[in-house]
Amino acid sequence: MNRPVLALCLLLPLLATAQTQTAPSANEPHGPPPRFAHKSSVALLLEHSQDLALTSAQVSELERIEATLTEQSAPLKQSLESLRPPRGERRPTPGQAPTEEMHARREQAHGLMKQLHDADTAAYQQAEALLSDAQKMTARELIAEEQQAHEQRRREMHQRMGGQPRER
Repeated sequence: MNRPVLALCLLLPLLATAQTQTAPSANEPHGPPPRFAHKSSVALLLEHSQDLALTSAQVSELERIEATLTEQSAPLKQSLESLRPPRGERRPTPGQAPTEEMHARREQAHGLMKQLHDADTAAYQQAEALLSDAQKMTARELIAEEQQAHEQRRREMHQRMGGQPRER
């Protein structure tokens, strides 16, 4: 087989899977992923199934809990996404008060995020009931690490946006 044909055979799979970069349309999600995009506590446990030494029965039950949580959270996440400001809407500059509409959207988003957090907490409590004491300790450490990492990402995002990080 000659070289050009061989090279073409090797490049075809790469070309077939390559994606072109296009400008996002007005209907596509934009900007960084929303804050609610972080993984659930149960998904984190599944991700660390080997570290936790989960049995296959535990994994199956955690997958069921995660699927239920995903199903319950979907409408909340959709509502949150619909609250995102339209592309091009200017944020208030530091010292400038947000408009009433922006304030109302923030309040509504805060309530939806609380519901997402509460659903995640309830799912984690279900999941933790399946774990041994040793697994619970490891799981709590993993959750604490993830929360710290999430908080660090939030602070960094706030700094990139030019704002002062708010205390929670």
